[in-house]
Amino acid sequence: MTLPEDLLLSEIEKNASLPEIVAAAKYLNTIYNVFSIDSILWQEVKSAFNPVHSQIFGKYSDLIIANKFINRLILKYYPSERAVKYALVEKLKSKPDTVIFEMPVLESRIDVGRINGYSFAYEIKTELDSLRRIKKQISDYSQIFEYVTLVISPSFLEEVLTIAPMHCGIWTYSHDQHTGKISFTTKKSAKRSPHICPYSQLQCLSQQSLLRILKDKRIKKVPANKDERIQLITTVCAPRTINFKFKSIVREIYDPQWDFVRERYSSILPIDLQPIFSSSTEPALLYSK
Repeated sequence: MTLPEDLLLSEIEKNASLPEIVAAAKYLNTIYNVFSIDSILWQEVKSAFNPVHSQIFGKYSDLIIANKFINRLILKYYPSERAVKYALVEKLKSKPDTVIFEMPVLESRIDVGRINGYSFAYEIKTELDSLRRIKKQISDYSQIFEYVTLVISPSFLEEVLTIAPMHCGIWTYSHDQHTGKISFTTKKSAKRSPHICPYSQLQCLSQQSLLRILKDKRIKKVPANKDERIQLITTVCAPRTINFKFKSIVREIYDPQWDFVRERYSSILPIDLQPIFSSSTEPALLYSK
């Protein structure tokens, strides 16, 4: 049975030109806010297209949750970072791991992280991005995470092969314009980073987490200053211990958010994964008339 949002998209495809549909998908990807109410979202959808098509939306807007149509349109016509993130999480979610979105890492922020017994960082570069910051991002991630993988548009492959260090993995992604699905090809598997830095790992933790590590070591006199706490931990803990504690603490911090998403995964629309992860908002509250 064809879903109403697919019927609407089919009508749009019959009446609007491809450049107009792509431009609408791009515009909606820029302004879409999952927390907006349905009526506002439909106004934004209609404003994205030529007014001549307004009668088409009139037949469907009372039947369809706007989020569903927006997701369908963006996934098919504008493979943005959010769409690639969804496909990446779809690939990872069956594993008994903790998945993380947008974790601050030194002066960068990972797109997707994953922790089990090991730690993984994934940096996404779509054809809509630039590679201006990629060297700095690789440097930051490689000090913190054991395995770093660049997930890139094929258009970047030649350049990334000259930039990426030996330990970095490289995946390319392809977008099926008919179905909107994204698939991945491994060009180079990640190897363990030789640049793991205990001090940098501790910099990514809160004062409270540092205090906990020191209390576990039965340190009675704990400095108030964060840098002094980090310095003390590097004195009393081996690098291997710090790496283990870093992974344990990060997993403990993000586990509740990932469990929330995983338990409701089938109810969450693809490009809404990250905001729902960050806010722990019930999907049923968002997808309503």
